[in-house]
Amino acid sequence: AHANFAVVMLSGGVDLFFVISGFIMFQTTAGKAVRPAAFIRARLTRIVPLYWLALLVAMIYFPLARGSAPPALRDITLSYLFLPYVSATGVSGPFYNPGWTLNFEMFFYTLFAAALLWRGTGARVAFITASMVGLMALKPVIGHWGAAVHQFTSGLILEFLMGVWVGVLHARGWIRWPRIWLALGVGLALLFMHYSGLGTPRMAHAGLSAALVLAGMLGLGESGTRPGLLSWIGDASCSIYLSHTFVIDAVELLVPLNTAPASAVINTAVLCLGAGLFIYRWVELPLLRALRSPGQGRLAPHLGLKPPATPPEPRAP
Repeated sequence: AHANFAVVMLSGGVDLFFVISGFIMFQTTAGKAVRPAAFIRARLTRIVPLYWLALLVAMIYFPLARGSAPPALRDITLSYLFLPYVSATGVSGPFYNPGWTLNFEMFFYTLFAAALLWRGTGARVAFITASMVGLMALKPVIGHWGAAVHQFTSGLILEFLMGVWVGVLHARGWIRWPRIWLALGVGLALLFMHYSGLGTPRMAHAGLSAALVLAGMLGLGESGTRPGLLSWIGDASCSIYLSHTFVIDAVELLVPLNTAPASAVINTAVLCLGAGLFIYRWVELPLLRALRSPGQGRLAPHLGLKPPATPPEPRAP
């Protein structure tokens, strides 16, 4: 029961992730001349190497650990191309489940890159807004054209748009009474969590709650420099996210978490964090340093490609 509640609670982190992504893309490009090709190259460099490595590990790990059938060549190809699909067994892809959020991310980045063809920030926001609302409006007409079209016309794409508009409100100084925004976001999240969303679409409850929370936190202002460990965890978020499924599955081979006490769930979360930090330090960070091209200079820090700070050194006793 503890594990099931934790899963419901933490699943909202995906919605917050989408909203924050939209905000960051607006915040880091507003008022700047950013070439679409450079933008896409930066995002691919940040996400593709580690995700493709995770797909490779999944192809090896799950057949060995769980005895599952390896994915078909078609499923492998579409997963590597960030394209949703339905497998021959009726299971939605990608074959490594955490990749579904990255499919959405890549689609959003593609739309955002197209928006960067416009010079003015207002025109970019208008393009993104019209594109996403238009795609949702067309879902009844084109939603049956395939798994990719069905997914990329879903309401979840509006969570990125919410983040963009939070960025607009923040840039114009319109986020006032931030504690009220934050309290509303947390309150709505708890209410919808308790009543399983009250039958509303996910983007209408989880997405809206995430947008309100983000707006409230932004309105409270920055509290100064981030502590070293928290900064490191933030930088390692991609590694933590892409590795947590392997850690949880390995733990469940020993202790079924759906019947485990709360302490086991907490310990597993700590293991996920530790494994993600290790992978970030010894896998992701070296990959980023090796793949970052000199031409990414000024754009890279804004899009998450600046080599983050190395782990804090332990103090001498």
